[in-house]
Amino acid sequence: MAAGPDAATSNMIADLMLKMEGWIFLTSGTCFALGSTIYCYLFLRARSIPVPLAWLGVLASILVLVVVPLQLAGFMDASVTCRLDTYARVRGVVCALAAHQRSGRATTDKIEV
Repeated sequence: MAAGPDAATSNMIADLMLKMEGWIFLTSGTCFALGSTIYCYLFLRARSIPVPLAWLGVLASILVLVVVPLQLAGFMDASVTCRLDTYARVRGVVCALAAHQRSGRATTDKIEV
């Protein structure tokens, strides 16, 4: 019968996971910022939302893509990322509303024809 992990090993793994907590969020935030940059660039290319709004999304996503790794390296404070996160959420809602409005116009155009 195999024995379970001893208490020292369990405590070491728990300590490691607690120390990595901030790294996990910042690493996933960097991946999300990369995806957001690509997504906003595709909005810009497709012209499915107003061009200034698409440029705003591209620039904001690039900013987050630069700032989050800097925070991970210890060059920036967490308050900067919190402000950028709030801005990104507002931008996401505006983009969704603009896309919904545009898709509503496309549907009514089809009905009128």
